[in-house]
Amino acid sequence: MALKLFHDVNATEPIDEQNPDIVHEPVDAGGTLLNERKLYLASTNPLLAYENLTIRGEVVDIIPEEASGIIVSIMYALDNNGSPGTYEEELELPDGDYQTPFPVWRRVYVQNVDQAFKATIEHIVPHVEYVA
Repeated sequence: MALKLFHDVNATEPIDEQNPDIVHEPVDAGGTLLNERKLYLASTNPLLAYENLTIRGEVVDIIPEEASGIIVSIMYALDNNGSPGTYEEELELPDGDYQTPFPVWRRVYVQNVDQAFKATIEHIVPHVEYVA
């Protein structure tokens, strides 16, 4: 699979098991966690193009285990001149070759935080690939 998500605009830091997308930041008890960041979708194979792409996310690990009851909302938006567009739980992405890293905003939202936690997010990007 040559289509990958990256932490950086230069597509040099892939989001993978060694370098996951982790949400971990201070929030006052009873407060709301809102974490937005730009991720980049890019192809590592110049011979391929992609269609029927979507992106959605899920929490694959949460620490401490007692925090597993926390409701974590993960949404995505297209980039709109450096700002996020409209967030959706499952976002449709344009067809293309993704040779230029394509920015996608990721938002994690948790209401009424009552304990410290660290969540690891997995991004799922189903697609059809073909020789360009």
